[in-house]
Amino acid sequence: MKILICVLILLLIFLQYKFWGAHGGLWQTFKLHRAVAAQQKINHKLIARNQKLAERVYQLKHDKNSVELLAREKLGMIKPGEKYYRIIE
Repeated sequence: MKILICVLILLLIFLQYKFWGAHGGLWQTFKLHRAVAAQQKINHKLIARNQKLAERVYQLKHDKNSVELLAREKLGMIKPGEKYYRIIE
């Protein structure tokens, strides 16, 4: 009878180890849930960024004024006959 109790206690300890700490156990599951939640936050930020970039690309493809504005601001381009003044503080 004592041997059976010892075997059952050892089996219980083994099963508890498998449940809590082994590969695929409860702790690893918690870690994976946290990692998935963090990755989903990153993905949502990147999706929003991609949507903004897609809107900007659409705007540049279909609106001449936005292309002109971008050329003036980023490249310093001017129209023929205009004078460009750069103010340095």
